[in-house]
Amino acid sequence: MGSVLYTIGYAGFPDIREFIGELKKNGITTLIDIRRKPYQAYYEQYEMNALRNALTREELAYITFYGDFGMGTVEDEEAAETPVDFEEVAKTEDFSKGISRLRYGIEKGLVPVIMGEAMDPTLCPRGLLIARALADLGYTVKHILPGEIKDHGEIEKKIIEFAKTELNEKRAIAYQMSLIPSETDSSSAISDEDLLAEGYRQLNRLLF
Repeated sequence: MGSVLYTIGYAGFPDIREFIGELKKNGITTLIDIRRKPYQAYYEQYEMNALRNALTREELAYITFYGDFGMGTVEDEEAAETPVDFEEVAKTEDFSKGISRLRYGIEKGLVPVIMGEAMDPTLCPRGLLIARALADLGYTVKHILPGEIKDHGEIEKKIIEFAKTELNEKRAIAYQMSLIPSETDSSSAISDEDLLAEGYRQLNRLLF
């Protein structure tokens, strides 16, 4: 499957002109805003209405999509106070419907970008949940960062290294407490697939 979609975090682009320039440079047609509260933004130019107006002037579509991925809506105060388990969200019907809507749009020729707040996709649901699901389905997912674009495969290598570091730190502490023998103080026996899954879990916990 050759379909491509992008992700971006607005925190990496305080100048909205540069932000929109990146979208246009990559042929993006539609921005999908997955922020829980899109009417709140660190930079006022990224408040929902201001952003929609700026995109409309450049003939780019704007869609808010957070609730459509099963992560709650802006009106759902209980969800706003509850930690989100991305692995559980990925199993829900709402998440499947959200992914199906994305896939349908791509098949119809849209080039979407998923937008969150954090510059780093490993610190945002767009990278830890949505990009992961679409990459697993065979889509090419690219993350737009200041000055560069990274494939999701590069991001997953970073997640594996993060998991290795976390595991070795835990084992070092356990060894110091004489809970495990020194010869097990290594992540070499764990597959990259398992390290990746654990890395996703650990980063999910950091967000909530």
